[in-house]
Amino acid sequence: MQEVAEQLEAVQRRTLHIVYSYSRFTPYITTLALVGIPTLKARHLDSTKWFFRKVNQPDNYLHHFLPPCRDPAVTSHFRKPTVYPGRNLRTKRYCSTISYGLLNF
Repeated sequence: MQEVAEQLEAVQRRTLHIVYSYSRFTPYITTLALVGIPTLKARHLDSTKWFFRKVNQPDNYLHHFLPPCRDPAVTSHFRKPTVYPGRNLRTKRYCSTISYGLLNF
């Protein structure tokens, strides 16, 4: 997945270079700011946050797939309280799951 994101970012970088002539000697991040578009990673993160905010609303049709929420009386004693219970997994593949999104967004 990371390779695909890097390839797409390279395409965006090349397109900015072709469309905007000043981007040849300007750093990529500066060119993005001048044009007014975020990086691919930032757009992906924003859309992921938006998705999980929508799913967390009780009237959403996907809301019934979520695990039950933790009791606020219990989570108030935690250092890092989360609404949903987490799992201890050690793989990078876990970062693309619903559980990861619920804990981080």
